Amino acid sequence: MRTTKLTDTELEIAAYVYMGYETKEIAGFRKVAKATIQNQLGKIYQKLLFPPDRNDRVMLAVWYSEFANMGESTFGFSQTQRNRGEHDTQQGT
Repeated sequence: MRTTKLTDTELEIAAYVYMGYETKEIAGFRKVAKATIQNQLGKIYQKLLFPPDRNDRVMLAVWYSEFANMGESTFGFSQTQRNRGEHDTQQGT
């Protein structure tokens, strides 16, 4: 049961931010423009009710850490990969 308003795509982007990837890298993984990821990050910040002056990646990473630790989502990333911030390109994510 999902307890967040984020879409699967938004949760995947949050996972990449949590693992330390830059916007350009996330865009490459998702095969979209950097501007698309920036737009999606803005929507994520709004949905999570982050203060407008504090829309930052650190807050998102902390939020995702708490979300993932509740067992809600790992998006195919093993616990080891999440801990190391690794991305397995063969997983298709």
